[in-house]
Amino acid sequence: LRAGVRACWPAIDEHDDLFHAVYMMGKEAYHLERGAYRSLNAVDELVRRCSRARTDADREPLDQQLNAAHIRMDEAIERYDRFEALRREAGQALELTDRGSGRLRTSAEVVDVLGRVAAEMTRLDGKRIRKVATYIGNRAEGLGKYLNGLAARLAAVTEEAGGEEVVRATTRAYQANLQVSQGGPPWDRRARRLELVDATRALVDITGRHPERLKRAIGAVMPELVHRHRASSAIENLNSVLRPYLVVQKHAEQGFLNLFRFHQNTRTRQWGRWKGTSAHEAVTGVKVDDWLSLLGFPPGEAFAAAA
Repeated sequence: LRAGVRACWPAIDEHDDLFHAVYMMGKEAYHLERGAYRSLNAVDELVRRCSRARTDADREPLDQQLNAAHIRMDEAIERYDRFEALRREAGQALELTDRGSGRLRTSAEVVDVLGRVAAEMTRLDGKRIRKVATYIGNRAEGLGKYLNGLAARLAAVTEEAGGEEVVRATTRAYQANLQVSQGGPPWDRRARRLELVDATRALVDITGRHPERLKRAIGAVMPELVHRHRASSAIENLNSVLRPYLVVQKHAEQGFLNLFRFHQNTRTRQWGRWKGTSAHEAVTGVKVDDWLSLLGFPPGEAFAAAA
């Protein structure tokens, strides 16, 4: 699919949403955590059985099993701890700013961190971990591109907001409020609330405690920060609409793909901003009532009467 998207739209600027990356890392962290707990339970069970053994002959094989279980437990815990540390590092890189700072991250910083995290994950044992690492590495550039557009939009409203320092203070307050609203792990919630208090005070101070300046800053910066792309990457969009057909057909030849593209371009959209129109109509101005009729296969009389 990636090769097909590049072939059809070579100049496309893909912006990947971070939902899939965060979801995949969280899902794998859950699997690794459960695996670590299973290894702990296995050790506890063997310890219990060893304590009940009455003779050395009964105890010796259990001791061997216990030694092997300890090794597996240590490996499982170490793998989970390392993956969790990398997951948190990647999650922090996907935040707009560092805690305590209003400086917007750059796309290059995100790509660098995610690329390094993906490389470190690849060194961990496990097929699922390598799959997550490959996904993160492939999506690093697309995940960072959002910041380029956001930086340009913030630069355009900097003068209206009251200067670069005001923009940074507003961005910091927005990020702090977002983290508090998300909740986060229990051990981090107090720090999040304190950061929100500090960020709010910094924003009020930098605007001179003047209500109008504060209102102007928030009104200029906040709409740019809350703006989000509804669509994901072109690859995921294509995959989402093509997958049901591939599940049925198991493969797709060029003729089917041509027909699929024609149908997608001429079908009447049932919801959204362009409801009641087709992509073909938007480009050519010609309304298409029935895509099969446009191909030269109008519906039969019985079908037309029933419709």
